[in-house]
Amino acid sequence: MSFSVSIEDKDVNVSRSIHTCFLYILNHGNVTGIFRVSGSAVRIRFLTEHLTNNPETDLETFQKSYMFTVHDITAVLKKLLATSLRHSDFTIVNNRQLLENLQTIYVLEQDSKCVVRKSCDIIDLPRINMHLLVYVSYQLHRIAAMEETTSMSASNLSIIFQPYLFNNLVITNPDDLKCLRGVIEAFIVHSPLVVELLQEKEKFLTPMTSTSTPASIQVKRMAVEEEKKPFILRRALSLRVKRLKS
Repeated sequence: MSFSVSIEDKDVNVSRSIHTCFLYILNHGNVTGIFRVSGSAVRIRFLTEHLTNNPETDLETFQKSYMFTVHDITAVLKKLLATSLRHSDFTIVNNRQLLENLQTIYVLEQDSKCVVRKSCDIIDLPRINMHLLVYVSYQLHRIAAMEETTSMSASNLSIIFQPYLFNNLVITNPDDLKCLRGVIEAFIVHSPLVVELLQEKEKFLTPMTSTSTPASIQVKRMAVEEEKKPFILRRALSLRVKRLKS
């Protein structure tokens, strides 16, 4: 079940159960070890099933009759995202060419805002996918603001949530994963800019049909000759790694 949520004065449609988990984490997650401390397997299994069948549940009220911790809810959130994103309709990125173009942007651009601007320029996804991308980036941006207490930075969050925002089935190179985590980190840090740029693309105005499958993702060709691209990627990534080590 999905419903409308206001993000930076823009309405996005997201899964109600996922939204419920994020709200609880934002209210109770300002603790050390958030997203890293394991919850109870029994409680996680029960809560996942309960929220799947009863997405309108108010966790603040429900906790009065069933005891659980915020660490249980973080695990439930990841399970719900994994279930949703396992289907191609909900996978934010499942196109190899788009992944390669995002990697090119990351290794060639030094400014994270430029990474966001150029990434938003080439991302062209079905409306439901775009809404989820905006929503998750926005909520992780808010969680990253609690870094002083949680030690959970945008970089750490990008590592944790990368499997839920990109399709790992088409990623075989560890260096590719590092690039994609860098793109996610930039989206988290500059979430308000992401909302603004994707709104400019009028994705929020595109009608959404509940029965159609996503159309083919159209990707703008990068201004790099295809035959030179592998060398440029290797060279740029090598230079970036050296800078990080220095």
